[in-house]
Amino acid sequence: MPAKGWRKDEQESNFETAVDNEKISIDSLLFPKTTVNKIAKQVLTQADGTSMILAKDSQTVIQRASVVFINYIYDAAKQLVKEKGRKVVNADDILLALEQTNFNSFVPVLKEGLETFTIKKQKKKQEKEKEKKKKEEEEAVDDDAAAEKGDSSNKRAKLANGAPGTTSVASGVIDADDATEEEDKKHQF
Repeated sequence: MPAKGWRKDEQESNFETAVDNEKISIDSLLFPKTTVNKIAKQVLTQADGTSMILAKDSQTVIQRASVVFINYIYDAAKQLVKEKGRKVVNADDILLALEQTNFNSFVPVLKEGLETFTIKKQKKKQEKEKEKKKKEEEEAVDDDAAAEKGDSSNKRAKLANGAPGTTSVASGVIDADDATEEEDKKHQF
């Protein structure tokens, strides 16, 4: 169900309609101040070797400028995607938008970061698959060992595997000899 106040119109997205209707300011779109300050301090420390303190006004300016910059690049990328007849903006579109808006110096650094991120993501995926296979193998070994021992703790496995001497009853598992004794008692009356 659409959000309250939503209208179908010819505009590109619902977000733009919401911006027009609600008159959203830059203050509602700002990135977290602590994150922006942390990044700014890392850059200042790396460049000079000494740590610098940012004034409150400087922190606010950096925070607002980062939002404006990212929105500018995203808008340029969105225009490229629209020209190509697509709807989804991907990393290559962002890099191309950076080149077209004369921010070429950022492209190599971002490509390296993207490659590093992709490699980490692939490694993480492979590790999860290995853990999943290892877990499945351990469970298979545990089930086989329980079936060989005749362990009664794994009753469901016995029923599924058709273990000899067992029949299923609503209250649980009964030995075949007990079942025949109960049937004999019923027939005696």
